[in-house]
Amino acid sequence: MKKVVITEPDLRALVDEANEYLTENDAILPFDNYDPKDFKLTESEVDSLLKNNDNEDKGKIVGSLLNTYVQAHADSLLDKILNHKAIIKYDLSDILSMAVVISSDDKLFCLSYPANTGGTYQSNKSFIHYRPGNGSVINFNVDGGGISEGKNFNPDGFESIGMIPTPNGTKYLLYGNVVGCTTCIGEYIQLVHFENGEVFFDFSYSISSKSGGGLITYDKQHELITVEHDPEGDNDNHTDCDCNTDDVRAALTSNNSEIADVIDISGELKTAKSLKCIFYFNGDTFVLNRKKSRMPE
Repeated sequence: MKKVVITEPDLRALVDEANEYLTENDAILPFDNYDPKDFKLTESEVDSLLKNNDNEDKGKIVGSLLNTYVQAHADSLLDKILNHKAIIKYDLSDILSMAVVISSDDKLFCLSYPANTGGTYQSNKSFIHYRPGNGSVINFNVDGGGISEGKNFNPDGFESIGMIPTPNGTKYLLYGNVVGCTTCIGEYIQLVHFENGEVFFDFSYSISSKSGGGLITYDKQHELITVEHDPEGDNDNHTDCDCNTDDVRAALTSNNSEIADVIDISGELKTAKSLKCIFYFNGDTFVLNRKKSRMPE
């Protein structure tokens, strides 16, 4: 993070305080015990934590519980920062102590920090910040609601943002991954665009596997998304190993067949030695290339 002078006193105060909480969050280990009085919490919050505490180490709070209070403060401050009227003057990666990924046109920002829940699932808290270019901003505090239908940003954040120009404007291709368990990696890719102050989700695909990641790749030159599956290695634990996108899976689950004009092959995976789904960009979204994809007969 660069040293940047924030000229607005109120924004500078918000950023400084948010970074304090983000730094505290990074330092708290989920299963260690801490004295809540050592952290930037209100007196009532400290009293509430200690009053309802069943920790054998009296006066101490387990980190996973303490973090919920620290993160609530951080999230509240981040909401104020991202909506501040002067925020468009600043590169968020220069002023915030958290992971920030920025599109090459400097309009879309994906922010995240570790949730530190203590489980093998290494989840994140994430925010999306978009600057249309007219002085306004669009913000999302991503909570994960609707993600299974491909109608929200993935809550674990993103590590890369690609851009696809179209006659109707720019579309953004977001990719990320997360450690889901000791041996499994979750990967996800989403295509979105912004229009009239709203976000639209054009494509969404996710997969969880024990193959170490790298199953979703994007060929920028040919605008192709390739998903490699290993049904023999994963079908004992994952039922989403097919060429259906997230919103179509939701439609199939709810018996909505109107938009489910796809290949539903989940039941045939036991006989499949390999599976490859190739999606091509048709100028609007990514569509399954049935001829080049490798699927069970």
